[in-house]
Amino acid sequence: MVPVPRDYAESKPATLGLRQALVTTFKNRAFRIYLFGNVACWFGFNIISLGIPFYVTTLLGLIIFLHYPEDEVAALRSESSLTVD
Repeated sequence: MVPVPRDYAESKPATLGLRQALVTTFKNRAFRIYLFGNVACWFGFNIISLGIPFYVTTLLGLIIFLHYPEDEVAALRSESSLTVD
């Protein structure tokens, strides 16, 4: 025998509209602190992950070769060499 949901749970329809629900949610200080931390972590992770290719190619002077033919590799190496006058 499968229990019927009304036997163990009492449900009521939502009485708040969308605007009132958002206002109530953002009045919760703990949620705002959590949201700030979550957004800061997300931005930090994305900034670091987007900066790694720049760091590797420009600052370290390396090129990551995955599937380039040898002639393209040689051309890329000659273009990426840094010269100091």
